[in-house]
Amino acid sequence: MGRGSDLQWRSITALALYRNDQEAYRRRCRKMLELFGQSADPALISFLLAWGPLAGDSGASLQVLLPQADQCLAGTPQTHPDHWWLALAKGMAEYRAGRMDQALEWLLKAEALWNRYQASAGEIATFFFLSMTYHRLNRAEEAKAKYQRGLRLMEQYFGGLDQYQPGKGEWYQWLWCQVIRREAEALLGGNEPGKKP
Repeated sequence: MGRGSDLQWRSITALALYRNDQEAYRRRCRKMLELFGQSADPALISFLLAWGPLAGDSGASLQVLLPQADQCLAGTPQTHPDHWWLALAKGMAEYRAGRMDQALEWLLKAEALWNRYQASAGEIATFFFLSMTYHRLNRAEEAKAKYQRGLRLMEQYFGGLDQYQPGKGEWYQWLWCQVIRREAEALLGGNEPGKKP
């Protein structure tokens, strides 16, 4: 693909995770960070993190990813139109770092900000990450409720759960949500991670 655009890289990265190709996913995450990780645009970095290395086990150092998520938030007012993405990326980074209290704080901020918008892939991901965070905090009922909310939004936004329907969101958004959904299902159901739903 050459350099490509950040959107092109975001579009193909989840495909490797969906196909359970961990090596290709990690390679793509490294390339995304190499090409775009030094950007001064907090919205671009938060999109890059959420759609790339924070979507799964990328092998990227959390000593790099956490400061990038923090830098996105530094000096960006909550009224900024992309603040919800910044909060989501921060919540995902905290979750990947195993800091569940901080993850919950930021994911709840993202959820509150998403309520101003209509259903989207980011909102779906927020609910799935909230379900996983609540599960790890031993709050089973809240975990199930957030997971079910994510499923309902996914059906609403994409027109179904298990098969992409053209014209209902972007195909790469559906893949990204499926990958996060599979991880949440595996965690909440005690199934083997990475298995197709």
